[in-house]
Amino acid sequence: MSSLKKKETFFEAVGKGSVKEVEKFLNKNGKKETAALAKTINKEGETPLLLAIKGDHEDMVKFLIEKLKVSSRQLGRFSWNGVHFPHAPPLFAAVVSAKSVCLSIVDTLIYSEDKEFDFASFDPGAEDDDEIFADSIVSSSLTRQQKIDVLELLGAVYIIKTSIVKLYTAVELWKRAILLREPTDNDEPEIPKVTYSLSECAQKVFGNISEFESWEELVQMASEPTQNYLWFKYQSFLISLRIMRQIHPDPNSFSLFVLYYYGTSLYMGMGKYPEAIHTLMLVLEPYQGNEEVTYEWPYELIATSVAVISESFHKLKELPVENPNRKELTFASIMKALSYSSPYTKQPIDAHLDKKVDVTVYGIFKMTSLIAAMLPQIKQEEQEEFKKWLSGYIGFINKHPGVRSLLHFACAQTKVQVEMIQLFIEAGADPNAPDSKGDTPLQALAKNQNAQTIMDAAQSILLNAGGLIGKANASGKVL
Repeated sequence: MSSLKKKETFFEAVGKGSVKEVEKFLNKNGKKETAALAKTINKEGETPLLLAIKGDHEDMVKFLIEKLKVSSRQLGRFSWNGVHFPHAPPLFAAVVSAKSVCLSIVDTLIYSEDKEFDFASFDPGAEDDDEIFADSIVSSSLTRQQKIDVLELLGAVYIIKTSIVKLYTAVELWKRAILLREPTDNDEPEIPKVTYSLSECAQKVFGNISEFESWEELVQMASEPTQNYLWFKYQSFLISLRIMRQIHPDPNSFSLFVLYYYGTSLYMGMGKYPEAIHTLMLVLEPYQGNEEVTYEWPYELIATSVAVISESFHKLKELPVENPNRKELTFASIMKALSYSSPYTKQPIDAHLDKKVDVTVYGIFKMTSLIAAMLPQIKQEEQEEFKKWLSGYIGFINKHPGVRSLLHFACAQTKVQVEMIQLFIEAGADPNAPDSKGDTPLQALAKNQNAQTIMDAAQSILLNAGGLIGKANASGKVL
């Protein structure tokens, strides 16, 4: 087999993500030749590592790095959604093209950088790896703007994914970006930052913090990294959101993960419920107003975000009335959360997403129950706003049987509230709509051992609304 044919065969196997075929190639041609090919580029200028990243082939990424000792910082051509980078670092490519919210390829690349560092040959007086890496980006054939985007985004990624461990790597990259923004000796003008325009939700999360503009500010904050860690974290959030929005307007898994991880940590680790609500609303915000979504939804992340927002509101309700955090427990706040959450049950759902949709609808149910308890105290126009939203949401769900509805959840609660069943029926809920198992709300009620004391009253509401007895579910069981 000719050298050209071998190279084509190797790249084809990498592009398919077939570790088995690459191992077969390795056994046949030897490690030296295979490892050498793994460090080359194809006719498009792509490295094998970038090809594996673009295809979301995590096992192949690990194989190339661990078995063939490919550098996780080797630059190569990378194209994504119509945007072309002639020399992109693998970590940048992994973040931009991330398809999974777990971001395991990003983690693999960052971890491999630490393993590649040779402590035995470390020379304190020599240029370190981070400076060499930054130099390779600055001296590449990328445009000035692309170099700035790569440097700034990578700095943000290091801080977000490694906490303070890689802070000085991030600072080195950000310093280079600052220098590139300045006017050049060739009379090229300054490139100012076009900062991320913060929505109302984002302003509640980030407050008055804005992106740094000067070298002096960055150096000053880096002089006390531990005390200023939150500043660096917020800078990273703002930078990553800005650059990802510039590269492609559709929601990106990395940006969503950043906000999701921070929001859930505010809820679980810190008990900062208002902050958790605002941050996770930012996860849901990019999808607002999109009746037809053409990109893949990270449904697990969305479902958990809705659930944590709902639980955060309930945690606020448990606080003493005088607690200042309770000021977030308002009709307006909960209604906004409902309006942000409900689109995710208004799209075609694959069977494997049933449980995640259930989590989302349950979160909506719990927020709905909070507003239902407020109805006697809120203004008439607010009551009408809520009922209009509720009837619209229920009307859509009625047209898409197979989803566990608000009425199903009302009938299955440990403490069944007849008032909630009545509220949903009045809003137009179908008492005969089946869930994914074929159970109607009446069947959900019949299975609920905790509903015996109010069974007659609840059944009467459902039967009077046209609920049918004798209807079999998907298992053939009849009420």
